[in-house]
Amino acid sequence: MGNVTLPNALADGTTAYGSQVRANDDAIVTQVNGNIEDVNIATGAAINGSKLSNVAGLRVPTDRIEDDAATFDKVRDSATVNADRAIGVNHIRDDSVIARTVKNGSTGFSPGGILNISAMSTFDTGLLAAQVKVRSFEQSFAGVPATPQAGLVLTVWNDTNTGRLHLVVYNAHSSAVSLVGMTFTMKYVPAS
Repeated sequence: MGNVTLPNALADGTTAYGSQVRANDDAIVTQVNGNIEDVNIATGAAINGSKLSNVAGLRVPTDRIEDDAATFDKVRDSATVNADRAIGVNHIRDDSVIARTVKNGSTGFSPGGILNISAMSTFDTGLLAAQVKVRSFEQSFAGVPATPQAGLVLTVWNDTNTGRLHLVVYNAHSSAVSLVGMTFTMKYVPAS
């Protein structure tokens, strides 16, 4: 309806009839009862957000949010508490992530020495199993390996006492293997 326009201009020192006062009152009531518009709200009115409904079906609907208004700084995040992060696996459409940066990490060790048959070498990564997902393992050499390496098995062990991940190299070969010049790496991403 817009701004209230009073039908009768009443002034001090003049006679006001009841019908004129009533007409002015009706104009105000008509505006206030269901016809308040943007023009009736002051710029910078600072209306408290808690006055908006939190009842399902009465909340701000999707089509009332400006396109591209939800910027990254408005989405809940946390550097340490996963439950406080707003975006999860069910929020990303299939085939949406094509060439974006993912916080990849890697850790590894170069044990050196000889690894006997059925023996293993372990490395405490210092990573908590609850915080990362293992992506892959890599085995690299500085130069040419002295003995065949096909029998080496790389895996990760979750120490349930500490919750920490250990990188494990196991020798399933039929003979001892030299680990000199070898590096074993585990790549991971943060757990969602």
